[in-house]
Amino acid sequence: MPRWSAISGSSLVWTEGPLAGEYLRGAIHPTLAKQVYEYSSEELMNKADKSAVWGLHFISALIDWVHDAGRLIRSQHERILTLRAVNKELKLGGNQELLAVVEHQAKEYEDEAKKLRAELEYLRNLRRELEEEVGVLRSNLDGARNDRARLEGDVLSLTEAAAFLKAELKVEGSKVVTAYKASRGFELGLEKMGRVSYEYRYQVALERLRGKHPEIAIEQDPFVECPDDANMEMDLNQSFDDSAPSEM
Repeated sequence: MPRWSAISGSSLVWTEGPLAGEYLRGAIHPTLAKQVYEYSSEELMNKADKSAVWGLHFISALIDWVHDAGRLIRSQHERILTLRAVNKELKLGGNQELLAVVEHQAKEYEDEAKKLRAELEYLRNLRRELEEEVGVLRSNLDGARNDRARLEGDVLSLTEAAAFLKAELKVEGSKVVTAYKASRGFELGLEKMGRVSYEYRYQVALERLRGKHPEIAIEQDPFVECPDDANMEMDLNQSFDDSAPSEM
């Protein structure tokens, strides 16, 4: 069951004490807290603006009600003074029945005036509390607007920086890749990758050979450096000779 189920859009919260207290404790706040996770920042700002306007309307209506209550109290006070004057005249005239009626009416007016004074004081306190709450709401709203403007500026700056980096990468990226491919490091990397691939294939073929012909003995690992060949001279660019070997 909703906590503020008694309050609706048509409720006159400024004329009913319990509803006014319920509204003041934050009838709108749970809805706003829920909307933080459901609406965009722009929609939240619009709703916060509307909430501030509703609060101002509520204060205006409450002020009008306080003024009306004050005028009613003054009117009741004038009636009491009039009845007291009539009471005084009746006492002098000696009409006891009419005097009792006038005294009863005067007492009713006094009781009603006391009740109105208490209600007026309650409404004044309520108005002060609501004015403070609306002040906090306005301050928070201004802070949210400033944060939103700052975030929009940051997003714009990041978007411009990303576009600049994208354009720069598009221009310089191909140059960097071409230069890296032409570098000695890239060539050495290819050579190393080729050697690793060749050694791996050699080891696979060797294990298969041993599996099929376990009696075969491999005298030497072709990838082990031989001290006898360390001083062997060899051209860096040795041409490949696939001709048949000469008979000795």
